[in-house]
Amino acid sequence: MKVAYLTNQYPKVSHTFIRREIAAVEANGIDVLRLSIRETPDQLADAADIAEQERTHVILRGGTAGLALATSATVAAHPLRFAKAFRMALRLGRRSDRGLLRNLAYLMVACATLRELREQDCD
Repeated sequence: MKVAYLTNQYPKVSHTFIRREIAAVEANGIDVLRLSIRETPDQLADAADIAEQERTHVILRGGTAGLALATSATVAAHPLRFAKAFRMALRLGRRSDRGLLRNLAYLMVACATLRELREQDCD
């Protein structure tokens, strides 16, 4: 079994509890995929945090091109599911204080996250 831990930024100094939880899950024989939406801007000093940073896959590391490729792949593989998600993003974006573009960007990040989960064979 392989599970994923997804955070906005990982690891950070304040994420010691997450690192310990991941270690406990792995000690029980479960593989853990570490996913972070963004790079951690903090300068890490703890050796354990540095090791975690090396093991963490960053969704936005691929930039705009990576998001576009992941979104295109999702559209091609699951057109009806994507259309439903796209409509939801439009509906939420029109009502949101953050606006339509931000909600469409979130949809693209979700597509990139899905791609990473599938590539890493995550359950």
